[in-house]
Amino acid sequence: MVINKWTVTVAIVLVAGFAYYFFVYDSPKKQIRKQFAVLAGKLEKQAGESPLITAGKAKTAANVFAHICTVDIPEYDIQKKITTKEMAQHILAFKSRLAAMSVRFYDLSVELTGENRAVAAVTLEIRATYTREETEEDTKEFECLLEKTEDGWKFYHIKAVEVLEK
Repeated sequence: MVINKWTVTVAIVLVAGFAYYFFVYDSPKKQIRKQFAVLAGKLEKQAGESPLITAGKAKTAANVFAHICTVDIPEYDIQKKITTKEMAQHILAFKSRLAAMSVRFYDLSVELTGENRAVAAVTLEIRATYTREETEEDTKEFECLLEKTEDGWKFYHIKAVEVLEK
């Protein structure tokens, strides 16, 4: 049986296209998912982590936020606009009180609302260990508005969603 060279060429191009799409191309939703993964990694704190490493992670974590980000957490009566520098300071202040912290984002759903805007609904789970060896767990749901800039997707509004308890 003779295989037509055009058939082989088309098959190779199709395989290359699928490989590019699934392994190389980052769709906007995939980029946003990566942004949450980066944020989770930078918010975590390992036991015995040096203050210098903690400060560096806090600064890097703050870089995923827009220059001015609105934070709205009704449960704690917080509604304010925070700059990137202030965000790094808040993250560092929070992490400095802890011996260790793990952060996990799950149930992430992303909806593109425009070419450069997106809404993400996510559940955040934090497990914090204080220096007194007390461990505390907290789970909150957030709605995040993101905007694509030349540096990538940035959070510009974060709102805690109040969930009815059982």
